[in-house]
Amino acid sequence: MRTCRTCKKDLPATTEYFNKDRHRLRAVCKLCVKVKFDVYRKNNKAKIRETSKAYVEKNKEKTADYMKEYGLANAEKKRAYDAERYLQNSDKYKEKSRVWYEDNLERVKERSSEYRSNNREFLLLRQRESYWPKYYEKNKEKILALGKEYREKNKEIYSIRDKEYRLKNADKIKAAQRKYRQENKGKINHWSQQRIAMRKKLISTLTHDEWEECLSHFDFKDAYTGLPMEKATKDHVIPVSKDGGYIKSNIVPCDMITNVRKSNRDMEVWFREQPFFCEKRLKKIYKWINFDEKNNAQQLAFF
Repeated sequence: MRTCRTCKKDLPATTEYFNKDRHRLRAVCKLCVKVKFDVYRKNNKAKIRETSKAYVEKNKEKTADYMKEYGLANAEKKRAYDAERYLQNSDKYKEKSRVWYEDNLERVKERSSEYRSNNREFLLLRQRESYWPKYYEKNKEKILALGKEYREKNKEIYSIRDKEYRLKNADKIKAAQRKYRQENKGKINHWSQQRIAMRKKLISTLTHDEWEECLSHFDFKDAYTGLPMEKATKDHVIPVSKDGGYIKSNIVPCDMITNVRKSNRDMEVWFREQPFFCEKRLKKIYKWINFDEKNNAQQLAFF
């Protein structure tokens, strides 16, 4: 056992309780040494800060290496300590940051601009993956309105920029368009049919959901043959040449070959002449187009 000279307590004579001084243990226990230094640091903060600052200035490289090495070796410990310290002094830190920001506004702007220019790609990627989608969802209307307003004010700039881009990237644009047409044949066909109807001043109201409903009604098969379709097309029951609109009650699915054979002929007359004619399938078509057999076979419900 060993008695501490300061607190007079009897403690085990080991390095757990006493610091070692060359070949023997010191007379003052570790706890008393800590209390002594805590009191000293509290009373001499300015002096310690100045001494530390002077040492760092003289030994910049050595200090930097030590801090880097220590940080790597104690990353988790340091992170936990910093987080706890920040929580305990969050108001103090925020106020200190605000004051520093206001005093160094020009410096902050300069550093921010320099960082953005040096890390443009990284910042854009981070925005797309995390921050931007959430912000866009919350402020969608505001962003769209600002974008529209900006484009209206800068039409000439956009026109020149778009023209330059198209000239520089002609091959790239053509390849992208070709790829899109191949991957979205259904959409392209839909838009094409809409344009034809609008050009002829016909009703054009068929939607993608209505087309899916139409396919489901005919079990995703040819409405005339009842067979699976190699290439599904939209057939106008009343042809476009006879003012048949691009609407739900005038469209049925059929294979491209069947569509070409039917051409612009009257649906029922043509269908009855075919070897694959079926009364059951004809009634199914009538049901889809809201046709009333009792009144008039030529009157179709378009609305």
